[in-house]
Amino acid sequence: MRAGAGDAPAGPASLELIGKRKDGATFPIELSVSTFTLESGPHYSAIVRDITLRKEAQEEVSRYTRALERSNKELDDFAYIASHDLKEPLRGIHNHSRFLLEDNEGKLDKESVGRLNRLTYLSQRMEKLVNDLLYFSRLGRQELAVQATDLNAVIRDIEGTLDMFLAERIARIVIPKELPVIVCDKPRVAELFRNLITNGVKYTTKRRRSSKSDISR
Repeated sequence: MRAGAGDAPAGPASLELIGKRKDGATFPIELSVSTFTLESGPHYSAIVRDITLRKEAQEEVSRYTRALERSNKELDDFAYIASHDLKEPLRGIHNHSRFLLEDNEGKLDKESVGRLNRLTYLSQRMEKLVNDLLYFSRLGRQELAVQATDLNAVIRDIEGTLDMFLAERIARIVIPKELPVIVCDKPRVAELFRNLITNGVKYTTKRRRSSKSDISR
């Protein structure tokens, strides 16, 4: 097909249109148009493709995507509710253990105090594991929690949750020098430090009962 010089498009063009068969049925088509120039002037070249199968495949992918989004939303809701319901009794165990220790200070024998301290620590640890399960249930379906992280604050938070654990083992955490602020996945880095600290305390060969062991950070 020929056109005047002023009608020639700037480059190849592709459009999705609706075609009609002889029986009146409609179907999706893709019309690709390009231009070329001969001695007689600019010309158009058009290619028409039936894209019914492509459209059906795209719609199928869209249906699966919507179903997956609904499934992920339901999983997120379930994980959140389950973690909330699990953490409530754990906090109750933790609080009542602390209350027993405070209300009976000086009345309980050393073994009973140790068991209550252990119960407090284990309830804190279980709550942390529940939080981890919630976090891992979302991995791959959301971006990692990458953010600027003050490692000194991370260590302080860990110290707060491990205070009884450290006290039982006559240990403390020492910072030789200020730690940097880094960009990282904060929950995973915090878990890494927690594991390093707890393992350092558990497996140290230089524990001293008369004074506190130092775990350098």
